[in-house]
Amino acid sequence: MAKRSVVLIVMLIALLTAVTVPYVLYSKEPSASTVLPKKRDNMVPCDLSKPFFKLNHPIVLLDDYLYVIPSCAADVNGDGKLDLIVAKQKDYPGECDISILYNHGKGIFEERMVFIAGEMNISSINADDYDRDGDIDILVARDEAMWYHGGRYWVNSTIYLLRNVNNSFEPERIVKFFGIPGGSKNWMHLRLTSADFDNDGDVDFLATGNCGKVLFFRNDGTGNFTYSIIWDYGDLIWGITSADFNNDGWIDYIVARGENIFLKLNDKSELCFNHSAGKKIGSTCVFCDFVIGIFAPSWISSLDYNNDGRMDFILNTWYILSLWMNFNGSFKPFYLGCFPYGIDEPITCGDFDGDTYPDIVLNHAGKLCIYLNNKTFVAITKPHQPINVGVFYKGKLVLVNFGTAIIIGNVTIGAEGLEPLSRVEFYLDGELVKVDDTPPYEWEWKTRYFIPRKHTIDVVAYGLNGEYGGKYSVKVWKIL
Repeated sequence: MAKRSVVLIVMLIALLTAVTVPYVLYSKEPSASTVLPKKRDNMVPCDLSKPFFKLNHPIVLLDDYLYVIPSCAADVNGDGKLDLIVAKQKDYPGECDISILYNHGKGIFEERMVFIAGEMNISSINADDYDRDGDIDILVARDEAMWYHGGRYWVNSTIYLLRNVNNSFEPERIVKFFGIPGGSKNWMHLRLTSADFDNDGDVDFLATGNCGKVLFFRNDGTGNFTYSIIWDYGDLIWGITSADFNNDGWIDYIVARGENIFLKLNDKSELCFNHSAGKKIGSTCVFCDFVIGIFAPSWISSLDYNNDGRMDFILNTWYILSLWMNFNGSFKPFYLGCFPYGIDEPITCGDFDGDTYPDIVLNHAGKLCIYLNNKTFVAITKPHQPINVGVFYKGKLVLVNFGTAIIIGNVTIGAEGLEPLSRVEFYLDGELVKVDDTPPYEWEWKTRYFIPRKHTIDVVAYGLNGEYGGKYSVKVWKIL
């Protein structure tokens, strides 16, 4: 009963308090194409700093664009730096266009608009050399709205290939799906993922969306596609990513549908995938303690976080981000952070600072924020991560994250490695309390405090060769 009372008090305090994290501004004088944020918008909802990623640079687009929708990364101009391709929208719904943000290094990007989509919603962007002519093309999915009985409905969806012809992007329609106003099975809010699924040397892609079906678009080598249905998961798929997750040389995919995450392995057949849902590998709600209302769809992006040759992925469930590490085909989730008002678009992954480790880019209210890989290979998994509760505030569903764990009495502090480790060191308020060289890595915290106190617990990892493997820290309240 006492524990419940303490939790309720902390929840009340959190609901009455707004916590914000300031932007890290550009370290050097920005170019003429760079626009810094207005003072009133000089915030991000969560900086994800420590343990896994650290905020490096915000890329703030022009003030009259309120939304940056999807984005993807590719070296468009061949200078060895990853550029960003983004869709921008002035209002929702409203005029939408696509721009390339050319990466000049050190957080400076130069913008060039390449396509005006009109009053439509761009739901997904991929970039690759689809027609095998040596330059980067852009694959775009967009929704079309119509008025019906006094309401506006997203109904039809179209997939375009923007062919790169001497750095001029010319749209070519691949397919258009028609729907009915309000239909739950409409082909809208499409998500795309591109790869050479059939190992024939050209880039194919998969498409899915609200209808729940996954389509395989096979490339004939010139950027012309034919498609077939792989599987119908039911409805409402917003998250799909592709990579070789089992290291057999063939590209697989992972899809999130509702609370379930499925891994579909490439069976090397003509259609690459058999007619089945695949293997369930986890739940999208793994770090949700309690949510009022409908849980948001999920987005997935693949990356090899620790460069061990096994592809991992990041899951974005609108409010909560998690890193899912690949342990020989079995996936373990680790908590990344929460966004009180949601982050409602896919995550872009890529090496933006040239250290060979993948970084991430998040979209939030017209801002792109680059988070660099911290190379942290350990995590505290006990006690449980900070409590996340969904509540309605000013008409919006808001996630409340309490930021600290509450411990009553003796407790075991547990840590897990994201890769094989030689040892883990435990620190309490900066003082070393235990060295553990055998998993599971644990420390029994038996000190009693009759007056509640806030503490910092750190775990420091060392790899098999003795190299430093990062530090993971948590704040806890200790009672008794």
